[in-house]
Amino acid sequence: MSKFNQTATTKVNNYENGINYLNDAKIELSSIVLNATMSGDSFYEKENDKIEIIKNLIASNQSDFIAKLSIFARTQTNLRSISHVLIVLLAEHNDKSGCLRKAVYGSIARVDDMTEIVSLWNSRHPNKMVPNSIRRAFRDILDEARFDEYQLKKYEQKKKKVKLKDIIRIAKPSKNLELYKKVLDESLPKIDTIHTNISKDKSAKELFEEGLKTKKLGFMEVLKLSGKIFEGEFDYKLFLSWRSYIVNEYRIKNSKVLPFRYFQTYMALKNHPKSTLFKEVLQEAFLIATKNDDTIIDPNETIAIMIDDSGSMSSRSLGLNLFEHALLFTASIASKINPQNLK
Repeated sequence: MSKFNQTATTKVNNYENGINYLNDAKIELSSIVLNATMSGDSFYEKENDKIEIIKNLIASNQSDFIAKLSIFARTQTNLRSISHVLIVLLAEHNDKSGCLRKAVYGSIARVDDMTEIVSLWNSRHPNKMVPNSIRRAFRDILDEARFDEYQLKKYEQKKKKVKLKDIIRIAKPSKNLELYKKVLDESLPKIDTIHTNISKDKSAKELFEEGLKTKKLGFMEVLKLSGKIFEGEFDYKLFLSWRSYIVNEYRIKNSKVLPFRYFQTYMALKNHPKSTLFKEVLQEAFLIATKNDDTIIDPNETIAIMIDDSGSMSSRSLGLNLFEHALLFTASIASKINPQNLK
């Protein structure tokens, strides 16, 4: 019998002092990352504490795993901020494997991903240059012209501390110089959106109808402004156009809009006299958006779904409380299970 070499335990206490079990470091890191919206403090955890937990877990993992996790979080689950955190923490880990450059290159899905990464780095290291691997990845992206004039204009970030022109300067692209000169000179052509054009002269409804004709509509923008589009007397023809635009599988999949946004849109329309019509459309769009859950769900397996309704679930994230998020997640799972197998 060993006196000093005791059997290792996998049991730990959770936040309520109950029994919990330790996960493998990679599973623990993945769990935290894929559940992190980075939208502020939660009931149990402060955001900075969560970053420290991730930092400690990164130290015990291989750099290539962190790089792949960052890319997966950004491109497959559409979690932006946590992918930025992973990249900056990986940079702090002083990675020499070349994974950092690949992680940045694979995680940039939108122009402002670059400004966000630099902003986070600057906030943690105000007197240090942005690491070479990050700057080189930015240059790779700019040289291949991943983003067009519209996208560059949309995310110029003129009023932010880190502007798009700052990214151009630190990346030093060697190609498409005429395009990036427009960024530096602030001469990119103006873009028209419903949001920027709402005025006394034109309503959201009129701008939506114009956008349908010119095919210049942003999917997220239409969702956010649906309440304004349907202000006043109900126009059934307009509703049909809106429905056709929203319930489009190709558009939904390519928008990368997270499923809870459809619920938020419904909340903006729930007091409308025709709220039932809007509910049916948004529910259909929600189910299309959650189809990618099929990879983890077998419709023939029996699943018991339990939702925590304790006080901790009142914490808010991305405009909803955690209980509402749990209900939406449950709905996405339940829609794919044979009813007789759902408990």
